[in-house]
This record gives sequence, C-alpha cells and structure tokens, in this order.
Amino acid sequence: MLAQAKTRKEYKKLMAEMSSSLDSES
Repeated sequence: MLAQAKTRKEYKKLMAEMSSSLDSES
C-alpha cells in the first residue's frame, strides 16, 4: 500500500482514505 505512494500527495491521500474507512467502520 505504501509502495504505491510515490509522492507525499499520494501518501497523504492514502492516509486520508485509510482513516476515513476506519472511521466509517467504527
């Protein structure tokens, strides 16, 4: 997953998606 984040922008985007998915599951 992190390997796909080749730029900080993509990394922050992935983190935002992960955190939002965790929030929706809780």
